[in-house]
Amino acid sequence: MPPKIPFFSEFRRPLLEVDPPRLAKVRPGPREVGLDSTWRLRFPGGRQGNLGRIGEELTAFLKKGARLRLGEASGRLAGHPTVSLKLGKPERPEGFTIAIRKDGIDLVGDEAGLRYGVYHLEDLMRSRGAAILPLGRIERAPRLATRILRSPMAFFYGDEFPRLGEAYPDAWLDKMAHQGFNGVWLRGRLSQLARVDVFPEFGEGSALRLEQLAAFAKRASRYGIKPYLFFNEPHGLPADDPFFRAHPGVRGEYHAPENAYALCSSTPEVQTLLREGMEQVFSRAPGLGGVLLITASELHSHCWSHVSLRASPFEEVRGKMACPRCRDRKPGEVVAEIVASIRDGVRAGNPEAEVIVWNWSWSMWHADPQTEVVRALPKDVAVMGDFERGSERVTDGFKHLIDEYSLSFVGPADRFTGTAREAAAGGRRIFAKLQVGTTHEIGSIPHFPLYRNLAEKFRRLEALGVTGAMECWNFGNILSPNTRLAQDFSWDPMPKSVNAWLTDFATRHFGAGAVKGFLAAQRQFSRAATHYPHSIPFLYWGPQHFGPAYPLLFEKVGKPTPVAWMLPKEVEYDTVHELMKRTDFGDDIDGYRGPFSAEKLISCLRHFVRDWRKGLACLEAARKGVSAQRRKTFEREVAVCAAVASQIETAANFTEFTLLRDILAAASPARRRQSLERMIAISIAEIRGARAFLGLIRIEPMLGFHGEAFGFDYTPAKIKRKIAVTLRSQALARAALGKIPREKGAT
Repeated sequence: MPPKIPFFSEFRRPLLEVDPPRLAKVRPGPREVGLDSTWRLRFPGGRQGNLGRIGEELTAFLKKGARLRLGEASGRLAGHPTVSLKLGKPERPEGFTIAIRKDGIDLVGDEAGLRYGVYHLEDLMRSRGAAILPLGRIERAPRLATRILRSPMAFFYGDEFPRLGEAYPDAWLDKMAHQGFNGVWLRGRLSQLARVDVFPEFGEGSALRLEQLAAFAKRASRYGIKPYLFFNEPHGLPADDPFFRAHPGVRGEYHAPENAYALCSSTPEVQTLLREGMEQVFSRAPGLGGVLLITASELHSHCWSHVSLRASPFEEVRGKMACPRCRDRKPGEVVAEIVASIRDGVRAGNPEAEVIVWNWSWSMWHADPQTEVVRALPKDVAVMGDFERGSERVTDGFKHLIDEYSLSFVGPADRFTGTAREAAAGGRRIFAKLQVGTTHEIGSIPHFPLYRNLAEKFRRLEALGVTGAMECWNFGNILSPNTRLAQDFSWDPMPKSVNAWLTDFATRHFGAGAVKGFLAAQRQFSRAATHYPHSIPFLYWGPQHFGPAYPLLFEKVGKPTPVAWMLPKEVEYDTVHELMKRTDFGDDIDGYRGPFSAEKLISCLRHFVRDWRKGLACLEAARKGVSAQRRKTFEREVAVCAAVASQIETAANFTEFTLLRDILAAASPARRRQSLERMIAISIAEIRGARAFLGLIRIEPMLGFHGEAFGFDYTPAKIKRKIAVTLRSQALARAALGKIPREKGAT
């Protein structure tokens, strides 16, 4: 049974059912041409490849939006203007040119370019609100050649291959293509995908998985999309796995937290596994785009994958390593050998496939920008750097490290800049690892609507020579205004300015009357983002993800706060989301405040909410300018924006309530009274906010879903339970207040 996530059904609906263009019948201006029933569709070179499908895309759009039937012409007919789709060779792959005249439209490009050209024509008509196009010549080509996302319906912690049809239905692939993505990444494990002689224990069921992968690659190619496999290889195995009894010579370094041994990559057998296994995958599943390789931290893999050089020098660390082969080798040398083995296998199976090496956590070995690792890599691989990770930022006067994905911080990080320069100096391509949808800053919303910040990130990529991007991890991948913005800023010519893009977006989705308020709201949201108290503990354990479901606890429970991206073990993932009712909420604020004092954390969060609510007020003012047919889209956007304010405010309220609670016993009667009165006021605000949030979920049902957890951090059931628990805490606070004797003269 596939997971019964309610809103997935919307993702599986065809685009024209979800987003009908509703084009009006209006007259074109003097520098415009209008399409009508006299127009015909023409393929000068014939219906090669997927050209027929691309043409059908345009005819379906016009039929649905303008009730216009675009017939097909075998030749140029007198009196019939034509839309001509012609294969050509653009200067850059996926590029296209469009010549729009009164008597016809000529669209020329490679197959992908023709597809994107049709999408561009549709966007022009959507913006115009009619089947009308501007006269003139258009030339477009991607600035980022590789643009990779992932479906939110794909479960990272399960076996993806049997469910590729459910996670990537044609309707979803079509929507991805419309937003400009040409790659999806899937989680791979070589021992499940390939059967090699050196380790006959591996590869059970691999033939079927490769068939499933090949079929998916063929289906995705109809939309110009290639699958990329994410690997964490060579994958370690549990310490008691019988594999090591059969192959003791490849057992590498032990990692206690996972109770696992590495498969030592310094052995010829493991190198053979990597090389022959990858060749098998890429030869038997044609159409794959390449591999994405993580080589530090995460799951235990090679012998250096969890050995850090941060605190001690190499000579001291190597003396503590057990592997007799890898302890005499530097981590960069080990990683480069792994990458070279994988590269050789990938290229033997498909010479065109990309090998992309991620710098995630190389900082555990060397100082930024990890020159020792970059220089050791083969020159024909791409280096992918985390765009924001590895810079200091000052928030409300407090300096702290950005060490995770961020939309509140534009970047690039100093580490990324250094990595990009080092890669370019060695002739290697540079990729950016981004989270364009949302981040661990607030992971339980469909998108973090910081459009100005996101646009500025993409404006800065070109100067650093970035040629591709992996634009999500296993969450933050819901198609949204964020993903659309990212792709619009990934093409030449780029939007003239961020304001120009915001104006076009607001006009198209909300109506011209909402533009002024929408622009003002976005300015305030960007100001609010400067106050975000970014730190790993707060991002991972902060209460903001659970927001309206996080109760105020008057009685101390003495437990850590839960992580939002990992559901409790007793909760099954493949279940009805309403069964995910309970979370074991803790109250250890020291566990998530990170480098910030509790008081400073509260202050930053309150400043964020203050400025964000100013932006919400601007959106409210824009409501009167929203056209009737766009009202639902606008309300869903407002619901997401309101959820951000509410969830961050809960984090501030919970932290302050708990801080006041924990100092009650040591406070003077006057201070205790003041603290309890403040706690009661906070509880009243939290209950009011939670009740209001129930209305937001009715408007936007994706609220609360965390893609990595593959479930909901908050649901109506959880929110109602929070209200009940908080009401009880409020009653206890009132009772405690009533026991404090009033000072003489007090009223």
